[in-house]
Amino acid sequence: MQAHADPSSTRTGGLIPAARGLWSGVGWPERLLLLAVVLLPFQQALTLEIGFPLKASELLGGVGVVWVAVRDRGGLLRARGSILILALAGLVVVSSLWTVFAGERAGGGDAYPHGLIFDLVQYTGYALFALALYLAVASTLTADQLSTAIAWAVRLAALYVVVQLVVWAFGASGLLEALLNGTTQLGSQYGVPIPRNGPLREGNYLGFFAVTVAMIAYRARDRWTLGIGLFLVLYSQSTVALLGIAAAGLAMVVLRPSRLKLIVGGAVLAIGAAAAVALPPVTRFITGQLTKLGLIPNTLGPAYEYSLRSRSANADAGFAMALDHPLLGVGQGRYALHYADYLDPTGLPEGFADRYVRPIANNVYAQLAAETGWLALLLLIALLGWLAWWARKESDGALGLVAAVAVGLIAFPAWTNLMVWVVLAAAAVFTRTVGSPAALKDTPDR
Repeated sequence: MQAHADPSSTRTGGLIPAARGLWSGVGWPERLLLLAVVLLPFQQALTLEIGFPLKASELLGGVGVVWVAVRDRGGLLRARGSILILALAGLVVVSSLWTVFAGERAGGGDAYPHGLIFDLVQYTGYALFALALYLAVASTLTADQLSTAIAWAVRLAALYVVVQLVVWAFGASGLLEALLNGTTQLGSQYGVPIPRNGPLREGNYLGFFAVTVAMIAYRARDRWTLGIGLFLVLYSQSTVALLGIAAAGLAMVVLRPSRLKLIVGGAVLAIGAAAAVALPPVTRFITGQLTKLGLIPNTLGPAYEYSLRSRSANADAGFAMALDHPLLGVGQGRYALHYADYLDPTGLPEGFADRYVRPIANNVYAQLAAETGWLALLLLIALLGWLAWWARKESDGALGLVAAVAVGLIAFPAWTNLMVWVVLAAAAVFTRTVGSPAALKDTPDR
């Protein structure tokens, strides 16, 4: 019998009672961390511009992390994978110090309006804060609390999506920007341009959040949250989110096999194929996704000719930087500084390198290798592998979560983004009691 730790109350007592339970029996540090999780999808909307975008989740999470660290002292090291996290944090600090003493200290142009040193300190701080948030969440919150907070977070994101669709339909998308500092990105994967990003900056980011929510809800057997998460995956029009679902399903079937999973997987594929043939929007959506991946000839327009190439070019530039700076990278936030020296323009439109003031790798693995070195990348991969090992013993949902994250990072904007570390912390929390006597008393997972 597989152990299933800490079943979520969202499937037994309802979401409202579970939300009330978040505040009972926990201290204010936990409450602040939980509020940070609830507001996690607001990575663009509700941010404050103070020279850089300050997010509500950062403010709440920052106070919560400091409070937990002062109160519990060494308690943060209870988190699964804490040694790997501390090693990565140490590499970040050493890399930044080396960059200060051995690298460029002035210049940078419009990409670095506050100067190279300020920017280095800022992005080093982002990195250390993200890692500290992982430790705080993974060591103090329970699976029940996290599942409930995530359930509310995805509902707030869905509510924003509804508002986004309504104001867009009336031609008033500027209201979101004026009132909430939001933005609206359109996508045409269903044949007509419609919004796709919700409260985040781009649809790919919403897709990452949505697929990880779906896996957390699947583990908790919370059907409503699972449905909302899958809806937001489709709304995001994100190719990598769909790949994340595929990777999660494959991991469940291969690493936790059962006859039922094979039957359900076959049925889903059959229904999807039938829908692709019978429903034009579904046909257009699948065609667009396969074209973006380069799996079928492009008949959809010039933008699709370089969609995959543009992403691979940015990632290749990052890995090329890492080859020249293998030990400590080029420094936190300095991918853009060296971008033009490593970009291969083959297959890209003219002037591609000048399209953005501050280009990004759009690939966590490439960014981490470029800015912090190959050892840092190996530590991240080791953490993912370590969490996957324990998640395989815990539940399908936990294993699917780690698999979805591992794939989602291929097209994610920055490794320091809090969404990455909160969902990885969730995987650590879910596997906290695997193998313990308490876990063996719980109900078996599917």
